[in-house]
Amino acid sequence: MNNRYIPFIVVLLSNIIGFGACHSQQENMKSEIKFYACDIKPVDWENPASNNKWIDNSLQAMSSGLEYNNPSLNTRDTDSLYQTTAQYIFVIGGGDRWITADKCSGEVSGDTIIIKYAPQINHSTVGETAPSIICMELNKQKYPDYKKMKIVYKEI
Repeated sequence: MNNRYIPFIVVLLSNIIGFGACHSQQENMKSEIKFYACDIKPVDWENPASNNKWIDNSLQAMSSGLEYNNPSLNTRDTDSLYQTTAQYIFVIGGGDRWITADKCSGEVSGDTIIIKYAPQINHSTVGETAPSIICMELNKQKYPDYKKMKIVYKEI
């Protein structure tokens, strides 16, 4: 092989490897924060923020009456789940905003968890949209101080 092609090959390979690493980092972030529609009992609808809480063991999940809207999530081994995962249950939306778990994403910036959401707007002149209960799952091994982190909501 001609030596003049070596710099070109080196640059090409480094770009391919660099893209793969970037893509891999984005995939890891997706697996660190997930969102699911869920229910808890009881719910204080007069003060929705009072329902927001961390769950990090099976006993807390059971006492909260935590159930997912997707039945397959209810069959997970919670003892195994909570070894690596913490859940933040929050109530969001209502009025003219309907928010679903599939329209949520999460990002960690320093000591802050940013929950981003894209609401569907209720344009009806009659009635209001009910708030949603959503479960955010976070990799607690990567973020061991998750309970000390500030949580902010950002409409996108």
